[in-house]
Amino acid sequence: LAALLISFLLWPVFKKQLSWNRIFIFSLFGYLFSGLLDACTSYGTSLLWPLSDQRISFNIISIIDPIFSLLLLAGVISASIRKNPRFAQLSLFMAALYLALGWLQHQRVEQISLQLAQQRGHHAERLLVKPTLGNLFLWRSIYLHQNTFYIDAIRLNPFTAESRLFPGEYITRFDSRHHQLNLAPDSVLQKDIERFSAFTSDFLAIHPAQSQLIHDVRYSNLPTSSLPLWGISFDPDKPEQHARYHLFRDSSRETRDSFMQMLLNQ
Repeated sequence: LAALLISFLLWPVFKKQLSWNRIFIFSLFGYLFSGLLDACTSYGTSLLWPLSDQRISFNIISIIDPIFSLLLLAGVISASIRKNPRFAQLSLFMAALYLALGWLQHQRVEQISLQLAQQRGHHAERLLVKPTLGNLFLWRSIYLHQNTFYIDAIRLNPFTAESRLFPGEYITRFDSRHHQLNLAPDSVLQKDIERFSAFTSDFLAIHPAQSQLIHDVRYSNLPTSSLPLWGISFDPDKPEQHARYHLFRDSSRETRDSFMQMLLNQ
């Protein structure tokens, strides 16, 4: 349906260059592959919706990856200017290679994370590794052991397989029974928490400094930090009130410098 709508919009612009069928096929493939590309990111998407609301994320590139985006953009612009599809074909090939490199990096970092857990005498009940913003070198590793999330940063050179560990923080996993919220199953607040838990794939923790704020452990301003990028606050004494969403951005020079030091292996 979306491809059909876009085809109607594009037809007056491209009808001299492309047939209706080709415009529709291009639009259809664009929509089909956009979901798969979203699933390749560390944010993921509900790829099987409306059959399932499960969020699928392959974690092989970051949410925003300028290298991948520029590869595609360069192919479109070059092919348009030179009137030669080979530029677009080359761009797609390079983008596919970049995704393949991300998948290989993911597999390597995952093995390093499992070995790290074993060295600490831990059993990784759940494991998540994901690239940090805009690169395939620095990764965030999170594993669950005995109701505690252990967070580390791993820098892995994709060309030499040389790795470096930046030990991070750990934080207790959020469990409504353990934290004794005692909310009614059909209360507004309980449903909000369940919705947030589904959104985060149950990677939840209580904020270290705020006992009434649940946050998403998967994301932070630094790959070694347990401090959140976003979360929800609540009042357990008011179960019929909705939870409040909070965003925690830290663009300070100290945070930027710390990130770049890890990324550049300094």
